[in-house]
Amino acid sequence: MHPSFSFKLLREDLPTRRLQARAMHVMSALFIFIYALHYWMETPEQWMYLMLLAPAPLLIIALVIFRKRIFDNIHNNRVFRLLEIALLLSACLHFLQIASLLAASLYLFVALIIAFLWYIEHRIFQDEYVLINSEFLGIPGALSDKKYAWDALEKVTIKNHYLTLFFRDQLQRQVRIFPSTSREEQEACLSFCEQMILERNMS
Repeated sequence: MHPSFSFKLLREDLPTRRLQARAMHVMSALFIFIYALHYWMETPEQWMYLMLLAPAPLLIIALVIFRKRIFDNIHNNRVFRLLEIALLLSACLHFLQIASLLAASLYLFVALIIAFLWYIEHRIFQDEYVLINSEFLGIPGALSDKKYAWDALEKVTIKNHYLTLFFRDQLQRQVRIFPSTSREEQEACLSFCEQMILERNMS
């Protein structure tokens, strides 16, 4: 039975991605607040609806400014994304009812963008692992995992916490892994990779 190895992926761009995610929360909140103001200006007698709609975007903006770390929790982030999607779709339906097709299309487009972020952020912000077994070497991606067959590889190295794949077509791919793995585990993994590459290339 062949062994298997896993190394936790270290995303160097994670702080930038978290900043971008918070910026998109603010954008969604502004769209929702504009919708609330528009609804109130169209039907001022229904001011209670404004009182129900306005707190959500204001809360999101306040949290981004004063408690931004709350969005670092993947579950909190997903809950707020779902809230934003629901309110943006509500705005889309409202504009459809009053025959404002341009505004409805805009809000639908924004809702679809937030729904897409809801999906990929779940992958990006959770712990991800490079998987190595007798069948393939798998590296997580934003949309899906990439699995490399051993017969496509020429060499695998681990140096300074970077795992590098050298392909037979002269291409390379490098990812950074957490420095928590022991030197013995890394050496055992490299020996296994060398063995698998040799076996596949000889067959």
